[in-house]
Formats: sequence, C-alpha cells, structure tokens
Amino acid sequence: MAEERFTLERRRWEEVGEEALEKAGSHHGGVQGAALLLGGSTAAGYADPYSSLDFYVIGREVPTTASAWGRKGGQRYSYRLWNLGDFERRIHEMEDEALMVRLHGRILKDPGGELEAVWRRPVVIAPERWLTKAAQSYRHLRQRQASLAWSIRRGQPLTLLDNVLQVLSDGLAICLYLQGEPAPGRKWLMQAALRTPAGKRLRASVRSLFQALSQVDHLGGALQPRKNRLYQEVEALRGQLAEELRAAGWDVPGKGGEEDL
Repeated sequence: MAEERFTLERRRWEEVGEEALEKAGSHHGGVQGAALLLGGSTAAGYADPYSSLDFYVIGREVPTTASAWGRKGGQRYSYRLWNLGDFERRIHEMEDEALMVRLHGRILKDPGGELEAVWRRPVVIAPERWLTKAAQSYRHLRQRQASLAWSIRRGQPLTLLDNVLQVLSDGLAICLYLQGEPAPGRKWLMQAALRTPAGKRLRASVRSLFQALSQVDHLGGALQPRKNRLYQEVEALRGQLAEELRAAGWDVPGKGGEEDL
C-alpha cells in the first residue's frame, strides 16, 4: 500500500515537474537534456497538505537563476535553474540550500546521468567545518543582538521585531550546524532545529522569548536593555547557545550581551 502511494506521488511530481521543465526551457537556453530534481519541504520530509512542490533544473549548460512560480491544477510549484558547476561549488562552500538539495533532493529525470554521478559521490564534511559555520552564525547573532539593544533605546518596534527574528533564526541554525545538518528555509527552520539535541535544550527559552513578544507594543517594558524583558530573553537564549558552542569545542569570544548595556 505504501509503495503504491509513493508511486502515485512520484507520478504526480513528475507531471508537475515536466510542466516546470517546459516553462524553464521556454525562458532559458541550455535546459534541453538537463536533470529535473524535486527538493524543498516535500523531499526533506517537512511538507504538509498545503506545501508547494519545489523543483530544480540542473545541468552543465543551464544558467543559475532565482526561483519562479507556477500552478498546475490546484498544485502550486516553484522551479529554479542551477548550473551544475555552480551547484557543486556551493555544496563545497556549504551553502544551506545547496546542501539541502544534495542531501534530500529526489532525482526525477537525468537524461545524461550527470546528476546521478554527483549523487554517487558521498558528501563528507568535517565536524570542524560545521563548527566554523555555527560560529559564523553566532557572530551574526551577536551583531543583531547589539542592534536590538539600539532599537530598544530608540523606541523602534519594527526594527526590534526584525532583530529578534534574525537572532532567533541564527540561533536555530546553530542547533542544526552543531548536529551536522544544513538549515532549511524559515518556514521549516524551527521545526527542524527544535528536534536536535541542542534545540530540545533550548525549547523553554524559545517559548519564553515568544511569550515576551507580547510586550512589543511597549518595547518590552523599558528603554534600557538591562531592564527590558525582550532583551533579557534574547540574552538568555544567547547564553545557552554559547554554552552549546563551548561544549562543541569553540572558544566563544566576548562577554555576550554585557557588551551592549
């Protein structure tokens, strides 16, 4: 029964994917003979009944483009063209989207076998490189935390919200990198990150941060970060992430949020 359901699903993916391939070919050269791949939430296992299908058209002669959108019947879909050489380079550079496609993507069509050849080569990434990626996200988190402190002092609620979102996104990505996993897009970032060991330990802090967002209308209750509930919740989350990074072997620099006060 499960096998039959998968066969039906694959047939649906292929039908919608063929339309995406045809659209791509009508707008760009080099698509003939390219591989068609299903990525996104469906391939990674995060999809729900309302999810779109995300296709990639990959080949040596294919240009790299941004995603475009279409609809077949009631099914919404996106498609992105990706030059194979550029795709392989971005895997080596550990770009999240490329890694997600490589680790979870399902090849639907590959006339020349070029993509199958790439898939036969195992993806081996040293733990040190994942730790470096996590450290980069932590540095970016600290920059946005400092910006959050200034948005509180200046009474800027929309900038405050943007900074909180960036801090949380970086923190969730760190949880995944420490587990040796790339970060999916924002729609599924929290779901993926809170399943990791580090994410499970951060769940209470994330919940408290969301509860504190109810105070955005009066900027967390104070214009001084030291007394501001939102800022203190962010600092608590940062502190936990710093401990996770230290446990993984990175010497976390600075004094955290104390430098922003």
